[in-house]
Amino acid sequence: MRLSNTHEMDDVEAFVFDAPIKEPFDFDGHREHVRRYLNGHKQLIATERVYLYVSGMSPLLVAFLHTWTAGTVNGEGMWRYCGLTLMHYDRESKTYKEDVWV
Repeated sequence: MRLSNTHEMDDVEAFVFDAPIKEPFDFDGHREHVRRYLNGHKQLIATERVYLYVSGMSPLLVAFLHTWTAGTVNGEGMWRYCGLTLMHYDRESKTYKEDVWV
């Protein structure tokens, strides 16, 4: 899954934010968007680990992490059900580096 659709990427199944971000500092709105996204994708619970490709827009990443831990499924954070690995792009090696978050 990819945080936002800011540039093209192969083999990405879903984007959390698939439209241009008009208000980058709408923190509450971003959290609500992520909450709706995760509640609409409860099948993620069945996966052992979710890989989130980070786009670089910090407010979106913080909103995702806040919502991931705060309680999106049955009032509990998604981290109780499956792991999360953040994937950060390394420009030198032109590959993504894993950052196991929970």
